[in-house]
Amino acid sequence: MKRRTLTGNLWLCLITVALVCSTACTRMVLWDKYYQEGMQELEQRRYPEAENLLTLALKQAEHFSPADQRRATNLKSLGACLSGQERFGEAADALRRALAVEEKASGADNPDLLPTFETLSGYLEAGKEYKEALPVRKRALALADKKLGPGAKQTLALAGSLAQCHVLNKNYAEAAGIYQRILSMQQKAEGADSPALVPILEKCIRVLRLSNKSAEADKLEKSLKSILHAPKKIVPVEANAAKTESPAK
Repeated sequence: MKRRTLTGNLWLCLITVALVCSTACTRMVLWDKYYQEGMQELEQRRYPEAENLLTLALKQAEHFSPADQRRATNLKSLGACLSGQERFGEAADALRRALAVEEKASGADNPDLLPTFETLSGYLEAGKEYKEALPVRKRALALADKKLGPGAKQTLALAGSLAQCHVLNKNYAEAAGIYQRILSMQQKAEGADSPALVPILEKCIRVLRLSNKSAEADKLEKSLKSILHAPKKIVPVEANAAKTESPAK
């Protein structure tokens, strides 16, 4: 009798495992189906249809592991769909959830998260939620500064985005400080009289004037005019005459 009970329990366990596996497989198949169809609709900019399919896919993905990358991918695609409909607040919510999944999967200080930070802050700014965008921009820059270095091209680009976010929040002094640091780094890399400095000089001058720092703005204005009015350097053209070989004796 005891052996029959054990055998019965074993079969029950096996059946339960089989059902669980079958359900998991079904969810993966359904997720892939809904997600791929949703992305096709999104590529065609049929946003309502894409939103419906991506939402169905997300319902399946919610049964996956909390750190499953498919959940993050699904949420980011749904965010893009909502953004396409100018529903920026909902798009930002989807990106926050995607970021939480990615942080669980790879850690909160992984530089691979930077594109998600950038997209999230972009949605917040598009929805005119400038105050909410500011800490996201700051966190992205801190991560890039730590992992990539303060002089890295991507770090400087993120610093410029943070400065612009400060401008949107009318924090002109903070924006000026960031732009001046970018200018200093670019001067070291490009040279003090490089035409490549013109865009950052113009931004510095603008925010310095907005923050009532006219003396500093005037000084940079002179540097800008010096670059703009400098004579263009003429690169000498080298002679392309081919060297003739002496005839063999």
